[in-house]
Parts: sequence; C-alpha cells; structure tokens
Amino acid sequence: MLYQSIHLKYSLLFETFNTRKFQKFQSFFSRDLETCQDNSGVRNSQQSMEDFNRLFHGNYVLSRKLVKESIKSVSDKGFWRNRNLATHFSYNENDKPDCGTFKFVHNWQNENETWKIKRIITYGH
Repeated sequence: MLYQSIHLKYSLLFETFNTRKFQKFQSFFSRDLETCQDNSGVRNSQQSMEDFNRLFHGNYVLSRKLVKESIKSVSDKGFWRNRNLATHFSYNENDKPDCGTFKFVHNWQNENETWKIKRIITYGH
C-alpha cells in the first residue's frame, strides 16, 4: 500500500514537472521546504521554488523520470523517507543533449491529510 501511494505521488510530481505546470508542482511541497544539493548547497522554500520556476521557464527541455525499482521507503510517525534514483534529461545544454541519473532523498510529511515534501537531498551530480 505504501509503495503504491508513493509511486502515485511521484508519477503526479514528475508529470507536473515535465509539463511545466508550476502552480500544481508547488502544491507537492511544504511551505518550509529545505533543499540540500551537492553542487549548490542548502536552499529554503522560496529559493527552491525560484530555482524550479527558472527551470520551468528556461529555453531548454528538462524532464525527469523516476527509476521505479529504486524506491526505498520507510514510514515513521507521519513521515515517509524515500531514497530514489531519478533520470534527469536535459536537452540543448551547451548545444548538446545531456542525460544523467542522480540520487535523491525526499522526506514527505502529512500536513492536514495531504502528503507534502518537506526535505529534499540530491546528490551525484
């Protein structure tokens, strides 16, 4: 049951990312989101949303696809802790197609009966 719930959330999250539906995309995140990325440091919710918004309005196509077999989840006291791999595809970066598989951890928290991502850790860039 937990795996199916997580998979559905990720399917919706990645669909909104890939179709650049920023308002809907924002709804997946807690207002006090914290993002930690190995190549850019720690950002608060506002900084993270500004970064995502720039991605959505860039002149290149960026998409993400979850590697389903990579989902490792633990549920504890109102949190999901997920360790996953996602394939990020970026085209026209330095005039060349670019693709990579990166790792991330999401902590989801139940906020008023809705699961939201509260912490993001990305690495392997």
